[in-house]
Amino acid sequence: TACVTTEGVYFYEPFLAGLNMNEVVFLVAHETMHIALGHLDQGVHLGVAQYQPTEDGSIRILSVPGKEHEARLLGIAQDVFINETCLLAGLGTLLEGGVTKRTLKELTGEAFDTTTEPFTSEAMYHWLAARVQKGDDDGKGPPGGPGQQPGVGKGCTPMGLPGKICLL
Repeated sequence: TACVTTEGVYFYEPFLAGLNMNEVVFLVAHETMHIALGHLDQGVHLGVAQYQPTEDGSIRILSVPGKEHEARLLGIAQDVFINETCLLAGLGTLLEGGVTKRTLKELTGEAFDTTTEPFTSEAMYHWLAARVQKGDDDGKGPPGGPGQQPGVGKGCTPMGLPGKICLL
């Protein structure tokens, strides 16, 4: 759909063609905020991503081998923070399947409590990491099967983790 890399923001044109203008505004704001908030570097700082030089002299950021689960949780936390911020600011319309604080409750059975935890992607990442452990999946997925859990959307992994996150 769209992703941020060290070279810029990329959008899949056929996907964009199916969106209305409010959804395009939301998507562009969302992806731009990943850059503004330093989310690529955040993954490196938290030890779930690493810099990798390429042959052409640019730098790629990839998940640390063995930390793909944690990188995915960080991507979810970052997307929740951005989506909630865009919604609060009235920046377009959240796309179907977009993750929000409600999604965190659906994934863990608990609400992320902003009265006791700071509302930051890093705090949400640590909160998720303590509740969604690698290997917890029994292969059955969320109630109704992958992609059927309300608020999680299409293209989900067996644990109900959104499969469309393109961050690290």
